[in-house]
Amino acid sequence: MKDNFMISVVLTTHDRPIKILERSLNSVLCQTYINYEIVVVDTSNNLSLATSKLKHVLSLDRKNIWIKHRPGLNNNQARNYGASISKGNYIAFLDDDDEWACNKLENQILALKKGISMVYSNYEIYDTNGSKHLFLKEAPDDCNLDIRVLGENVIGCTSMPLISMTSFFDIGGFDESLKANQEWDLWIRMLQKHDVIYSPEIAGIKHKSQDGISNNRYRRASGWFSLFIKHANKYKMNPEQFICATGFFYDEMFKKKLFLIGTATFLTHWLFKITHSKTATRHEN
Repeated sequence: MKDNFMISVVLTTHDRPIKILERSLNSVLCQTYINYEIVVVDTSNNLSLATSKLKHVLSLDRKNIWIKHRPGLNNNQARNYGASISKGNYIAFLDDDDEWACNKLENQILALKKGISMVYSNYEIYDTNGSKHLFLKEAPDDCNLDIRVLGENVIGCTSMPLISMTSFFDIGGFDESLKANQEWDLWIRMLQKHDVIYSPEIAGIKHKSQDGISNNRYRRASGWFSLFIKHANKYKMNPEQFICATGFFYDEMFKKKLFLIGTATFLTHWLFKITHSKTATRHEN
């Protein structure tokens, strides 16, 4: 029975106010699927804040919640550490500034089929200006997802999928050297070896915050370069996906006013696009 599956929720929190952690924790505690454990990994450098978070978690008086204070760990290290001490058949990561719909875990467990290693879902994105929109505007096409994920992060943020614990460790977990795009890298590696399935129900809310990684332009640029270098062989075999990815890259760099990087990426993008177009034309002839 699927309700016998234990789900480990790894909730990572840093130096944000405790009310942010309370919101994310409450979204787990309201889940309609009840066979889960929560491992809170607190990387706060502020000892007073870390103590307050510890007291809050202990005040919940729940046997299925643990909190570990590991100052100095980056996000990827914290997630991998949380996974390493978890006991579940499946794992779901949650950043402290995001939250889940109360039926998130139940919907994703029900979507599982034999041989499926990950369930991903649509979700809402709340921007810092108060606007909101869906991550996916329409139901995704799962055809050639292992190839298309090279060109675009079609799975989305870290906080929404449900992942087989065995498969997570099989692909090596999060790459702790990446400063950004760590979830995209994980999805690329997951899709090369394992099957995934889409669950159409809204899984939760991704809150964009001013202190998020996506707003740190230098970390974002580093994450892009690292992704291209790490998966260079895959991009070499799939140049159309490299063209697609560099299109997103230069657009983001221009928006973040990193004009030199943006211009260099723009030129690279169009050079590959023209070259690939000429190559395709010769093959057709």
